[in-house]
Amino acid sequence: MGKRKFVYSQITRNWGGIDIKREFDGKIESWLNQFEESDREVVLELLKHFKYYTSRRVNEKVIELYNKFAIEYGEDPYSITFIPVYKEYGVGFSDNFFNSFWFENELYDSAEKNIFNLLREGFDFQKIVILDDYSGSGKTIKRTIEHCIHNSEKCKDSLFYVLTLEMSSTAKARLDRFAHENSLNIKIVCLHFVNKVFENREIFGDVDLSKKKLNYIDICLKHNVLPTNHLGFDKTEGLLSFEYNTPNNTLGLFWHEGDDFFAIFKRYKKKSTTLTLMHKEAKQRQNERYKKVIKKHSKDDKFTYLMIYFLNTGMNFNYQEACKKMGMTEEQMDKAIGCLFSEGYLALSAGKPKPTDKLKQIVKITKIAEIIEEGKGAYKEQFELKPSYIPRDFEKTFRGY
Repeated sequence: MGKRKFVYSQITRNWGGIDIKREFDGKIESWLNQFEESDREVVLELLKHFKYYTSRRVNEKVIELYNKFAIEYGEDPYSITFIPVYKEYGVGFSDNFFNSFWFENELYDSAEKNIFNLLREGFDFQKIVILDDYSGSGKTIKRTIEHCIHNSEKCKDSLFYVLTLEMSSTAKARLDRFAHENSLNIKIVCLHFVNKVFENREIFGDVDLSKKKLNYIDICLKHNVLPTNHLGFDKTEGLLSFEYNTPNNTLGLFWHEGDDFFAIFKRYKKKSTTLTLMHKEAKQRQNERYKKVIKKHSKDDKFTYLMIYFLNTGMNFNYQEACKKMGMTEEQMDKAIGCLFSEGYLALSAGKPKPTDKLKQIVKITKIAEIIEEGKGAYKEQFELKPSYIPRDFEKTFRGY
């Protein structure tokens, strides 16, 4: 018998062995039959550049990724800590990648699934390696670093490595900007940096990319793909999937499911369970607790402006100027700052009070955010209190902090 030929081997040749080729040969054929003949050309061009990672391929790639990291930076694996991306509740599909990475590279004693408990206990981590299978928007990586700093201000001086199989240009730009704006040391090790699909000449050549993008969106509309999913989360325009799940950054057409349309790559659908309802309620309770902190002070909005003052001035905080703007005596200012320190809203940095992520988080979910938004860029000029002003019941107001 001759060697079997697969119709779509040009697409699947790098996806896996004969079983994968056989599985997708039939699946691709059935999936393409859902499209009009005129639409298949665009879809096939995209599919030819699609990357699919089986669990076996991930196991191979994590070794390649670690070797690249070792060659580029020569770090001693026993003096650094490998962690997964942060997830407040439940589990994540990135856990598969994290477990594969430390297992295949024999890093069991250097891997930590919950570094945040150790940070809260005061332990100092000089070098932290964040592991993720794919970074599409960069927001998950950014949030992980922010959470490290939230639990320990010492992490602002840590060296953060980010190791991932693939990273989009969107994610890299966001992380570079985040590092620059916050004076953080972040180094990225990635096997493949990828551009947005409809900005990538390697896929469509010299044709009008904007026209191809419109053609693709038109196909999405025909098959009722949600507009927010057309180009993937954060309009990342990704083209990849893992055997265990498809990132929401991937073009939505490839994981969309409808009454008369099936997906070629699966994406997990969240279910309502007892546990997920608990997660949802826990988040709501947390938000309510933050709101109550502000609600207590609704009788005196000058407290709100004191918090804004710290956010606006940052490391340029001036004690005398703050007393003048708030209309407070030095004794009152001392007590106010002391209360904010005790509750973790301020931290000492270079001998000066500096807003923590906890304070910033409160700002995001309360009316303070609205006040800042209204006066953004004009606060310093518009907000001037008379030196004689003293907030009502100031000591009583701050006693709960």
